[in-house]
Amino acid sequence: MLNKILENNQLVKGRLRVSQSELEKLYQSLENNTDQLKKKLHRQEELIRSQIRKRNRIKFQLKRNLESINKTFHTSRDNISLLFKKQGESSYIKARLYWGGRQREVQVGSIAIVLKMINNMISKGILPDLIKIRAKKLTWKQIKQKPELIEAIKTIAAFKFQEYIIRQLLAGKINKIDSNIQDGKRVEKSLLVEEEIEKVHSEHERADISQNAPVEKVDWYIQWRRNNL
Repeated sequence: MLNKILENNQLVKGRLRVSQSELEKLYQSLENNTDQLKKKLHRQEELIRSQIRKRNRIKFQLKRNLESINKTFHTSRDNISLLFKKQGESSYIKARLYWGGRQREVQVGSIAIVLKMINNMISKGILPDLIKIRAKKLTWKQIKQKPELIEAIKTIAAFKFQEYIIRQLLAGKINKIDSNIQDGKRVEKSLLVEEEIEKVHSEHERADISQNAPVEKVDWYIQWRRNNL
């Protein structure tokens, strides 16, 4: 390689008064430096990639932690979906919500019980925009046609989810999430499927039974919830 370089470089042959062995040593020294610098660069790039992975794991943990805070202490009806399911001989209104990377489901109650809850809330002034429900019976189909009832049911469901999540956290279930974070491979897998979870979540919300309404904070009426839910 060096011989060919010298042959093609007339300036070196004509102007430099150094031996070929000296040039060979210089060339080899520079080549060795190049190899060492490439190795150093590779090690640094590996360190950077490792730090990025660690950063992503921390960001993932932070996201889950903030999600738990929001769903526990800033209860709202946002992202709650309702459905009507038969269980044994009876049917119940149920609610779904994503938390900790999984879809969670709580039972809100039978139609009769839920309507009673709503009327109680109306009488307490918790749902000022609603008038008392006079109908003794309503079908799920009829309820779905009344957006104001749907939002009222979601309010009850929000409290149900708040209590569910608090129980899970107090029971130590949060440790399962933390253990996933400590396991690098499982976390990276979780990070990879996070977008898929969001897609499924969006599709699930589009299939919800009511149109999105402005989200209100529902951090009121703790005493009523204690006595009625």
